[in-house]
Amino acid sequence: MSEERYQFSFKIEGYEFSFRQHKTSVGFRVKTKAWDVTDDDKKWVEEYLNDMGKWENAVRAVAFLDDISITGIQAKIVSQQKFGSWRYDIEVQKPHDVIDMLEGGISLSREEALKRLVETPQGQQSKLLVDEIEPQAKNVQKWRNLKRSLSHL
Repeated sequence: MSEERYQFSFKIEGYEFSFRQHKTSVGFRVKTKAWDVTDDDKKWVEEYLNDMGKWENAVRAVAFLDDISITGIQAKIVSQQKFGSWRYDIEVQKPHDVIDMLEGGISLSREEALKRLVETPQGQQSKLLVDEIEPQAKNVQKWRNLKRSLSHL
């Protein structure tokens, strides 16, 4: 497997996520510390990616958090952009030739792609940018920490 250039990476709970821009979607790989990827690893990654946007939506719902500088997210950006994994089709798979990694892609759902159509020299097209996925993917742990904290109240 050739080493491809990834635009951002981060580590969380024994997994290293790396993301890169494809033509109209975002590709990713997830390496594990374990020798062999299991079905539980695949399930964990799917659940993790399906939590994208929940932190941003919580911040949006409780706008005063930005005013007291807890979130680091500008309120204007949050109010203008809609977040959530339901806007995407997320595919996670285990490559046949690599045992310690999962890979996949994130593309716009059909409904979301229709909303975002723009005219290009190649015709109408919608494109998911890696810049849209980066903050959501990195903020999943914030969401999970908030959820865990609230469960102890």
